[in-house]
Amino acid sequence: MTRRFDPAETLHFPEGSFSPTIDENVQRSLDLFIEVLSSLESVDSRISTNPGRVEFADTYKGQPVTWILSVVNSIYMAISGDTHVSIRAIAYTKSGTPYTSRVACVFSGKIPVGDYLANVVLMFHNDKLVDTINTLEQVRKEVFRSVRRAEKSEAAEAEYEAHRQQMLEIARRRNERRAAETAERQEREAKLIEDGIDALFDDDGHVWPNFYANVIAVDVSTRVRARLIRELDSVNRDELSDTIDRLYEIDCNSEPCFPAYERDWLLRSLISEPISPSARIGMIHRLDDRDNDALQRLDRLRDELVAGIEGHEDSDGLLLSAVLDAIDRIRGKHYERMFASARRSRR
Repeated sequence: MTRRFDPAETLHFPEGSFSPTIDENVQRSLDLFIEVLSSLESVDSRISTNPGRVEFADTYKGQPVTWILSVVNSIYMAISGDTHVSIRAIAYTKSGTPYTSRVACVFSGKIPVGDYLANVVLMFHNDKLVDTINTLEQVRKEVFRSVRRAEKSEAAEAEYEAHRQQMLEIARRRNERRAAETAERQEREAKLIEDGIDALFDDDGHVWPNFYANVIAVDVSTRVRARLIRELDSVNRDELSDTIDRLYEIDCNSEPCFPAYERDWLLRSLISEPISPSARIGMIHRLDDRDNDALQRLDRLRDELVAGIEGHEDSDGLLLSAVLDAIDRIRGKHYERMFASARRSRR
């Protein structure tokens, strides 16, 4: 940044502020201050000016610090009888954030204010400012403590922001991957629906190898799996029974695309589907006594069978009987556990 140096501007009082009456003695001292400051323009590039103040660019242990000599505030104090001048320190964090110290207690004595201001300029020029005015060391320590605290805070914030950006990037990549997987699954499902169950039969007339490879071992929704099984029911019920039996035999722990809970959803959904009664009776008999989640489908199927809704093919009542037995069995086990828990609570 271009150095600013205009000694006269250091005596500019802020617009709209009080302009003090300066007597002849003080004015002579201020003229001396301006003369001394002007003499250093080409001698000490560390000294610069701004309206109402002089700035000294210094370093401490390799770190930059700027001393601010407030000429205007020092004049205000002098004419009010306060024999101090206004000096404070400014230091910057690595990111460039400034931190300003309190005003140091700098006693000027009985000499005119301009004379002391000139002395301050010369003390800095001769590298004696802090050594001569020992209160400056205190405010310098304070401002660097503020800088260190701020840098720790900035470092923590930067670390947090870096972590946040990393998490956002991970989430972005995960979302992109999921979107690609969803698009791939939708394309796969659309092809399965378009081709139908017939496309999954092999040359020997069996469906399971192709059904497993294209419907179970890959990411396909339960809705599509159930739809293909319904199609299989209308094509070959022997293959349907074989397929359902094999679904029970799968080790879901080794199937990333067919976890146990998805198999449970699929098989429960088939209980109320209008497919082979014998296949459904077999699934109902396999329901665990603790499978309370199946009760809602069993209740709905019971109501449809009692109402005689077409499509269930239960003219002999065997499906209804299996449903009623399963409801009684699961509810009975539920109440048995509930009463046992109540008895334990009373003990």
